[in-house]
Amino acid sequence: MNSLVNQITPLITTHSANSTFTIIILAHIDCGKTTLCDSLIHSLAPGIISHREGALDGVDDGGDGEKVRFFDSLGEERRRGITIVGSGISLVYKPSPSALQSNPLPHVIQLIDSPGHLDFSHEVHALSNSSTSPGCVFLIDAVKGIEVRTVQLIRLGVQSNTVPLLTINKVDLLFDVLVDDHMNMNPDTTQQERRTQRGADLTAAWFRLRGLIEQVNAVCATVVNSYSSAMEEKGRSVDRQGLEVRWTFNPRQNVAFASASQLWGFRGRDVTKYWASRINRNCSRIGNDESSSSGSSGSSDSSGSSGEISNSSKSSSKPKITPKQIRSLLWSDSCLNPHTLKVSKYNSSKESYFSMNHADGNDDTVGEIRNVPIFAALAIGPIWELASFVRATKSPKSLQDAKDSGLKLQELVRKWGLPGFDSSTGKNTNAKEFEPPKGKGMIDKRIGAVMRRFYPLAEAIMSGVVETVPREEVHAEVGVDSEEDTIAIVPKYLPVFRSNIVTTVEAITCVEGNDIVVFGFCKVLKGMVREGDRLFVLNGNGNGKDEEPIKTPPIHLFIITGSAYSQVGSVAAGKICAIYCPGLENLCPRQAFTLSTSSGGDNFVELDGDRQKMDPILKVSVEAEAVGGMGGMEARNILQSGLRRLGNTDASVSVEISASGEFLLGAIGEVHLENTVKNLVEIYCGCKIKVVTGENIVLYKETTADWNDGDKPGKNNSKQINLGQLLNPMFKSELGGGSNGDFEGKNGVCRGLISTTTSNAAITIRVLCYDPESELESELEMAKSNDNSCTLVQSSDCNSDLVNKLQAEIIAGFHLAVKSGPLMEEPLFKIKVVVENIEMMTVAVEEIGPGVIMGVVRSCIRHAFLTRPVRIVERYYRGEFQTSLEALGSLYDVLNRRRGRVIGEEMVENTDMILVLGEIPHSECFGLSAELVTASRGEAVVPILEIAGWVVCEKDPFWVPHSKEEREDYGEAHAYVDKKNEAKNAIAAVRKRKGLMGDLVLVQAEKQRTLKTNK
Repeated sequence: MNSLVNQITPLITTHSANSTFTIIILAHIDCGKTTLCDSLIHSLAPGIISHREGALDGVDDGGDGEKVRFFDSLGEERRRGITIVGSGISLVYKPSPSALQSNPLPHVIQLIDSPGHLDFSHEVHALSNSSTSPGCVFLIDAVKGIEVRTVQLIRLGVQSNTVPLLTINKVDLLFDVLVDDHMNMNPDTTQQERRTQRGADLTAAWFRLRGLIEQVNAVCATVVNSYSSAMEEKGRSVDRQGLEVRWTFNPRQNVAFASASQLWGFRGRDVTKYWASRINRNCSRIGNDESSSSGSSGSSDSSGSSGEISNSSKSSSKPKITPKQIRSLLWSDSCLNPHTLKVSKYNSSKESYFSMNHADGNDDTVGEIRNVPIFAALAIGPIWELASFVRATKSPKSLQDAKDSGLKLQELVRKWGLPGFDSSTGKNTNAKEFEPPKGKGMIDKRIGAVMRRFYPLAEAIMSGVVETVPREEVHAEVGVDSEEDTIAIVPKYLPVFRSNIVTTVEAITCVEGNDIVVFGFCKVLKGMVREGDRLFVLNGNGNGKDEEPIKTPPIHLFIITGSAYSQVGSVAAGKICAIYCPGLENLCPRQAFTLSTSSGGDNFVELDGDRQKMDPILKVSVEAEAVGGMGGMEARNILQSGLRRLGNTDASVSVEISASGEFLLGAIGEVHLENTVKNLVEIYCGCKIKVVTGENIVLYKETTADWNDGDKPGKNNSKQINLGQLLNPMFKSELGGGSNGDFEGKNGVCRGLISTTTSNAAITIRVLCYDPESELESELEMAKSNDNSCTLVQSSDCNSDLVNKLQAEIIAGFHLAVKSGPLMEEPLFKIKVVVENIEMMTVAVEEIGPGVIMGVVRSCIRHAFLTRPVRIVERYYRGEFQTSLEALGSLYDVLNRRRGRVIGEEMVENTDMILVLGEIPHSECFGLSAELVTASRGEAVVPILEIAGWVVCEKDPFWVPHSKEEREDYGEAHAYVDKKNEAKNAIAAVRKRKGLMGDLVLVQAEKQRTLKTNK
């Protein structure tokens, strides 16, 4: 680690001439993101990760050891086997010499690993914007193809304006399937038949890879078009053509194929360079053989030639074929005869044939290749040949057999002209790598041992990054005395163990009670940040305009190397680092911010923009459980302090206190909630207390509905319309009166008596559905509750003088009533409260005690509300579901069962994939993913869900049969129970959670018995 820090420090702390590239790895979970990072670190920074460690080659020596991942340093990450916290590392990549540069300068590669699990998408969201990561390596599993988060991450990449390099990972697993099928052939089949089958299998693999890239391109085109159209509808300019170019993948340019666990990978240029050299040697040898023999004739191409590759010069000293010529045909359905250089079209009706080496040759003569597409033969063929040999020799009977097998493998690949082998003797210093495993359960590493010499992974990925991703803009002219503004961004916070920090600063403050320090993940965009600088904090909320932004205390800078942090004196533009100052998390809680030497708001960098962000879905109550004789109040104070720090540093969680004093914690999913509670206890509360979580909390609101046509009250409002809640004992106290007076009301109107010595005061209030478009000009607005779309108005017939005298208490009573409704003490939604009359005939306003009017108004509103049709309001979440055409019916079935609704659907061209935009109630989100995957057999998946808004549930929660026909169908009102009424069930669940009175239902009864024994 020290060698890497010493190597990278001069490149990070100064404005060097070396180019800098920043990339983030994006992929669905288990596609190999962290393994790819480990492989690149192992290749570019030898000694930090050994190739023998588990993340690269699996468990070494057949033991049961734990897989080692460089970025997954947290215990929870290793326990679950997933990445939870995004982190980065700076590496040095020296490109291979070329014709243009014989000794190119090394490049600085800033590699950022990100989680793949949907519950930790906030980490990806924070680190994937174009300011933090201008480029991305987009990883897809070669076998599984487009998965759950593929479309979501493509959309995020398009919204973030990043430049992608597509990498098809786990290609070795794709060939494992083909080799298994081939090895299961009849053992009596001839070598010729096996090579024929090999050609067919290679062609099938190529069609699989080609189809996968075509599907990715189709999805990208759909996402780009929808995003561009949405931005244009909002009146915002977007470079549609530029997005289409960046997000169209061409295997000749911005596509790589890899096996991260075996440390090999290749791009089109790697394949063409090797094969052009080998085919030219082969043609030269054939030419020499033909010139030395008379009367010989070349064999014709059995697949039917349609062209021939040749150079204009007939000189034998010039190559017969160039890499550029092969590259032009590499991804087509053309077939190349390596002996005659004739090109033909692939013909599925003809037999395919492939052999890597000539059957009778002892040199590197190319074997026969007929009717196999060029990519399948040249790129996939060597891997298939290796896999076939390894599978055929995977069970040696003795140690001598293992050694002989290793020598045969070395001899085989020596003919291919690979580096690391002595072409004259075939000896290799690492001969044991080429021997099969000697025990059961041990991992066979021979394919990786050969392929990482054939096609090194780091060279394939890094060369693609350098050629595809834009380099960081480095302002080399900015010096110590420059007046140019320094700008840096902090997209997220990093809780860091104090033991992982290498620093000379003694004043680093840990989170109270443990060994955790809060850092900020930082990237310098312009200028240079130095140790001890004090910078302005810009958060986009008007800083630099209406008020002077705050300044940080003196900051300290650290190089990030995974989970380790080493202090440096400065960081130049384009480089990532970690920053620290006392109280950093309190400078700009819960959001990304900008640091600048200038207080001007023009330097603020917007990081979120229009990108989709997942909102917390799970919400639970958390309580502190004292440990070791600690008092309950002390435990609660520790919990409150820990929640405050957690809420300040983690923008993906929501922390709030309910009206009853409960602490509520919100998270994106179950895994995220579990990890958040663990962090709360261990990091932010110092393991001083235990935390107990309650059941999932679903938020509702209460509202009133319009009267049915047959139930509208008459003009004189003399008869109460039949409503189910009026018969429910839960609301007996609300309808029977209150402590501050008596109430009588019907059909949405309530008259409340005000308790005074003379009892001649009253107030009449009406509750209506709120429709802003139907406001009467004669009504005078008194107050509004914008959060819940409720309004308080004064009727034109009401005494304005009395209203003015009592206005403060009336408004206070209105807000109290709106904040907590009578159904389940949840906020009221979209209602209009009208003060119709105030009667103060013989009573002076001064005679009424303080707070009496406020209580009467609140009770009147609740009473009037219950005498109208009531409804609950549910929060809906919206997302774009991804499904195949076959699983579309299963998706619709699940959405219907969960009361979801479909807004629209879009077919992705050239695929069977359908994107369905749907909405689903909050209460139905729990367990949705598991049910959908099971019902669709994994072909339909849950998207990132965002809040869509509040929707009224049209079911009457207290409906009971009233008419004669209804009683005949459903029974009498007092005996009617509707167990499928979602609204009623929701009210019962919320009231039970809050300890409110519920329905009087007989749960269990036992027959009375006497002590006398029956004889």
